[in-house]
Parts: sequence; structure tokens; C-alpha cells
Amino acid sequence: MHDSAKFLIWIVAFIGISLAIGLRFSRLVVEDGIFETLSALMFFGAAALAAVLAMRSGKQKPEMGRRTLWGLVAFNLLLGFSEISFGARLFGFQMPEMAGGGELDGGHDLAILAVRHIAGWTIGQRILLAAGVVLILGGITWLNARAAKNLAARLWNNPIYLRIACAFALLGAALLLDVINRYSLNAIEEVLEMSAALSMFAAFFGAVRWRPVFLDMHRARRSADG
Repeated sequence: MHDSAKFLIWIVAFIGISLAIGLRFSRLVVEDGIFETLSALMFFGAAALAAVLAMRSGKQKPEMGRRTLWGLVAFNLLLGFSEISFGARLFGFQMPEMAGGGELDGGHDLAILAVRHIAGWTIGQRILLAAGVVLILGGITWLNARAAKNLAARLWNNPIYLRIACAFALLGAALLLDVINRYSLNAIEEVLEMSAALSMFAAFFGAVRWRPVFLDMHRARRSADG
């Protein structure tokens, strides 16, 4: 079986088992509970591994690749701190209040604020926004048709990048549930975030172990595009 298929089966099984445990023991999925703590630790671990990879790459990796790695370091740190509300409850300080209720204690709250703002728009304004988003995404896809066509194959054949893509997909799903903001969906959201953290950690753990594969991808892509 292909490595990418094995990983997808593994992560789906992890989500199913974690969700069953979370629904059975609800205290695990509360704010600052075990699942959130594990998510934070794995995001921090992914950031550390990505930083190690960036520092070790030296002259073997194009500058753009190092910038991407450092960007992912910052992104994982943001995710990790968001999971623990930037230490607000841990150290007893108050995060800023959000318009409409709640605290601004994570990057996902920016999306919630945007949705709350859009909720006050007229139907016409929302239709214009939706049409604009569709046109922009369609234009990007059309202009990058060749890259879009090869993206699935590249992800499938590179287990490290597949794991990163899987993490982003899981984060997107968790963000959607967070925006819906229903208590009954909290357990699913926490499980998806923890699964995203595990996927991201697995990606960079694999990148450190199989460093040549990770470092050569940009070089191969440049050669193909050239």
C-alpha cells in the first residue's frame, strides 16, 4: 500500500478513536483540557522541528524554501499559543474582549469576527462578496491550471507535503465548526484540531528523518518549471 494511503487511513482512524473517547469522557475536550494541551504540545513540537530543519538546511536549500519553513515555524507557534489562549488562563491575565461576546484569544477568532461583521451586511452585499470570492479563486485556478493539475500528484507522492496539506484541511474544518459555534460540535472541533496538530508534527518529524526528500522538492520543481 502507498505511504500516503497508509497515512490517510491512519489519521482517519485516529480521528474516529479520539472522537469516541472525547464523546465518552467530555472533560477531555473542555477548554484547557487534555486534548487542547496535547494539540498545543504537538504544534510547538512541529515548530521546533521545522526550525531545526531550516537551520540545518544551510546552503543545500534555496532561500525561498527556508522562508517557507520559517513561515511554518511562526504559523505553528501561533496555533500552539492559540490552543492555550496565549497563556491567559494559565497565568491569570485577561485577553481582549471581542465584539459580540467572547475573548480574542486565538487566530481563529479573527474569522469569527469577520463572520459576525458580514452577518450585518445586506443580502446584496453578501452576494457580491460571494461572487467576488468565486471570481478570484476561479481566476487563480485558471492562471495556475498547470500547477493545479499536478498538485494532487505532488502531494500524493510526497508524504511530508501530504501531511502538511492534511493538517491545513483539518484546521479548515475545525475553523468552520468554530464559526458555527454550537456546543454540540465542540468535541468534533477539538478532535480535528488535535488531529491537525498530529499531522503537522508527523510532517516535520518525517522531514527531519527524510531530509533529502524534503530539501530536493524545491530543486526538482524549479527544474521542471524551467
